Amino acid sequence: MSGVSRGSMIDVVLIASGEEYQTSASWAAATYATMLNGVGEVRVLVPANETLTSILIHNADRYNYTVDSFELTLISARKYTCQLKCHAFVYAIRTLHNNAHALIVDADTVCIGRLAFDSRICSSIARGNIAMVPDVRDRHPTRARSPWYVKPDNRLPYVNSGVILAGSNSLDMFERFLCLSKEEKFLRGPFNDQKVINYSLNTDFPNRLMVLDSIFNGMRAYRGPETRILHYAGGAGQLGVLGSKRCAEHFRACVSVIGDV
Repeated sequence: MSGVSRGSMIDVVLIASGEEYQTSASWAAATYATMLNGVGEVRVLVPANETLTSILIHNADRYNYTVDSFELTLISARKYTCQLKCHAFVYAIRTLHNNAHALIVDADTVCIGRLAFDSRICSSIARGNIAMVPDVRDRHPTRARSPWYVKPDNRLPYVNSGVILAGSNSLDMFERFLCLSKEEKFLRGPFNDQKVINYSLNTDFPNRLMVLDSIFNGMRAYRGPETRILHYAGGAGQLGVLGSKRCAEHFRACVSVIGDV
């Protein structure tokens, strides 16, 4: 696998809201900063109206990553995570450095290997496409009456939104995701931003998805010796409870990368 094309950088972005997720992101971001080793930038995005936790401030200084804020305007109290992440996606892409690729990752991920992407993927990202890993199962709605239904003919792989590789030329896609996240039909039902993204990829951008190797989104079914990013998928809600089993597993995985804390 070849590295990121010359002149490109990786801008890793994590999104966190609330004490529990800020805490998880504070450790996850440290693993990305450790593995990038100064080759790229790591940022944690937090809504502007939130107070930063002491551990996030401390770890950002210790492990050399930044904490940035963005404006979050809620349309509804429902599907907070969907609105949170879609707003943050747009901010992340708009504030990318020149020639950078954004690797937008969930707070329940852990970087355990060097981040290098095939030149074909990098070229595709530069043209405005995005790259994601298929989810562990196809979650496209099967009922035609579902507001998120897409016809099976030429349907794209159902992708997991925990890891997204993108560039500045994909801003129009993320602006569309944000627009959809405000619609009534996306403010209910299962999942969050993942539902919006998969629907929009099929209906708005059928030719702009690149399938990323599963080593970059190591959900339980995909983990192997070449895995670069562990993803405690399905644990997002459990990460919201400090001291939970999933929270402890995530923390231990982070410590295994960054060493003594």
